[in-house]
Amino acid sequence: MPKPAMGAKAHASATCTAAAPPPPTKKPSKSKAAALDPIQIEAKRRERADKKEREAKHKAAAEEEARASGLSAPLVDASGRPLYKPRQWGMVKGASGQSFPSEEKTRLKILSWNMLAQGLVRRKLFPGSDALRWKDREAGLAAELTGHAWDVACLQEVDRQHTHGETLRAAGYSHIFAKGYPQKQHGLMLAWRTREQTPASKSPVFEEAPVASQTLFYDDEEVSTGRTGCSRITRNIALFAAIKFKQATSAAATPSASSSSPKGLILATTHLFWHPMHGYERARQAGLLTQALNAFRIRQDAEWQDWPTILAGDFNDQPHSATYSLLTGRDVDSESLQELLQSRVVHQSIDEREHKRAKGLFDNGKGKESANSDANEGADAAIDGGEEEEQESGGEEEEEAAADDQMLKNCRTATAADDLLTFEELQQLNTIFPLTKTAKSSPRHFRSAYATSYPDLEHPSESSNLFSSSTRGRERWDDGSWQEGVSNNPHLHLAGTPAGAEPMWTLYSSLFSLTLDFIFLMPSPTTQHWRRTPDDAPDAQTEDSFPKITRLLRTHRTADIKEGLPRRGVCVSDHIAIGAEVEL
Repeated sequence: MPKPAMGAKAHASATCTAAAPPPPTKKPSKSKAAALDPIQIEAKRRERADKKEREAKHKAAAEEEARASGLSAPLVDASGRPLYKPRQWGMVKGASGQSFPSEEKTRLKILSWNMLAQGLVRRKLFPGSDALRWKDREAGLAAELTGHAWDVACLQEVDRQHTHGETLRAAGYSHIFAKGYPQKQHGLMLAWRTREQTPASKSPVFEEAPVASQTLFYDDEEVSTGRTGCSRITRNIALFAAIKFKQATSAAATPSASSSSPKGLILATTHLFWHPMHGYERARQAGLLTQALNAFRIRQDAEWQDWPTILAGDFNDQPHSATYSLLTGRDVDSESLQELLQSRVVHQSIDEREHKRAKGLFDNGKGKESANSDANEGADAAIDGGEEEEQESGGEEEEEAAADDQMLKNCRTATAADDLLTFEELQQLNTIFPLTKTAKSSPRHFRSAYATSYPDLEHPSESSNLFSSSTRGRERWDDGSWQEGVSNNPHLHLAGTPAGAEPMWTLYSSLFSLTLDFIFLMPSPTTQHWRRTPDDAPDAQTEDSFPKITRLLRTHRTADIKEGLPRRGVCVSDHIAIGAEVEL
C-alpha cells in the first residue's frame, strides 16, 4: 500500500489543530486552594483527628456494650442448634454514656432463675415440650446458667447439685446450697463470681467463701415467742449470704480499700409456696423473710451492716397480689385482700405435725433428724404427698396440681387457738424497720428492679412487653372467659404503676403464663450511707437508699416462647432467667 505524502498528512493535522478551541484554563482544586491557607490546613487536621477519636470511642463503647450486654454467641449442640436463645442487657435511659463506672462505683449483674428441678418434671404439666428428659435438658441448662455474663445469681429448684456445681466452678463461680429437709432433692443456690473473665475484665469478683450465711425455715420461724402463725407445712425456705469483694486489681471494677463503695453484698433468694389459693401463707412467708433478712444484715457488730442487700427469686405470686403489694408497700386492693382473708385457713398438715410432735416422731423442720429417723421419714412422706424425687416421681407439687389448684383442699376454718396473723399483723411483718432513729424517713419496703426501670430501657422499648400491656395473653389454658383477638388482660388498670411495669411473663408453659419472679432491692438501713451530700433533700435521700439500676436483662417476647417452655434452643426451664445490673 502506498504511504500518504508527508505534506498531505501534515496539512490535515494542521487543519484540525486550527479548528480546535483553546484549552480551558484549569481552576485550582479545592485541596490545593486549601493548601494555600494554613488556618484551613490546621482545621482539616483537627477535624480528621476528632473523627478518629470519635471512631475509637465508638468502637470502645460498642465493644463494652457487647461485653456488658452478654450477647456472645451461645453454645450449640452437635447439630449446630443453639442451646438457648440469648437476650440483651438493655441500658436504662440516663445510664447511657456511662459505660465505665467511676472509680468510686461498682457495677454488678444479678441473675435470678428457677431452673425447673428434673425431679419435678411431669409430661402432663408440659404437653408438647421437647425438653423434659434430662438428656434433652442438661446441656441447655449448663449453657444458659453461665451464658448471661452475670456476677451473682439467685437460683431456685436446683437439683443435680453436683452437676450444676461443677459447671459453676469451671466458669469461675463459687456457690452455697440449701434445701427444706434432708430427703428433698432440690433447693436454693446462691452463686458469685470469684475469678475474672479476662485479664482486662471489669467484672467485680468476690472472696471464695461467704462471710456469713443463713437458711430460713418458714414452717418453724416464729413471729413472736411460741407463735408461728403457720397455716400449712410447705417446706419452703430462704437462703442469705454476705459475700465480700476481693481486693481490687488494676483492671477489675472491684472496689479498692480506699473506695467509698461498699466492701461487699448481701444476697438472698427464696421460693415461696406455690399453691394459688394459699395467699395467706405466701404473705406470711414474705413477711418472715423481710424481718429475718433485715435482722441478718443489721446483726450487731457485723461488718456487712452497710452492704447493699439484693433479694431475688420465685415468689409464686403476681404483681397484683397481696404478697407483692405488701413487699413493695403498695396498697392491697379489695379483691386481693378478699383472696388473702379467705385463705386464712388451716391445712391438715398442721394438725398432723402437732400430732406427730406430741409423739416425738417429727423433726423441727430444719433438716435435723429426730430420735426415730425411720418414723420421721414416714411423717415427711405423709405430709409431702409421698415425694420421691430420686425416682422423679410425684411430690407436693403434683399432688395438688393433679387436683384443683383453684380450691382449698384438706383445710379447716382457723380458730383462735391457731393464732393466725391478722391482715394488720401481716402489714407490720412486711415492713422494714430502720437501724437508727436518724433513718426514720428511710423507705420501709423493697423496690423492684424491673418495676422501677423496665419501661425506661433504651431502644428497643419494652413498653409493649409489660405485665399491664394490652397484648398480654391468657394466664391459664382453661380460662373459659378468654376471647381470642380481644384485649382480655385483667391487669390493664395497673398501667403506669410500678406493678404494671413488671415483665409480661417470667413463666410460660403450655398450661400457665405468669409473672412470678422478681429482683428486689432492699433500702439501706441508714440514710447516711447512701447520701451524696449533707444537703440532699429528703426525696434525694430516699432515692439514694437504693442502688442505681443501669441495665435489665430483656425478657423473651411472646412470639419467641408461644409454643411453651421448656423448649430446646430457647429455654429448657418453664421459667425464664431475669437480671438487673446495679451501680453500688
